[in-house]
Amino acid sequence: MDKFKSSCDDKVSNFLNDFNELIDLDKKTVEDMMGACHKNHFGSIWVYKINKANLFKKKYLHVHFDNDVVSHYTTKWFSN
Repeated sequence: MDKFKSSCDDKVSNFLNDFNELIDLDKKTVEDMMGACHKNHFGSIWVYKINKANLFKKKYLHVHFDNDVVSHYTTKWFSN
């Protein structure tokens, strides 16, 4: 499991900070680019942790799908 988690973290952290490239991509393409480490594979919102350097603040990318195509995304910070 650690190997799977590590490979997913690497994919997401290596992704560009310009998430506009995700707009209009289908779920399969997003999964190929960013990995399968989202919380709800069958849902319309996938969540990726996009920073791992800061222990006290966690940044998440929420990818929103309409008809299995990315319609928009949001980023959120959470503090411990």
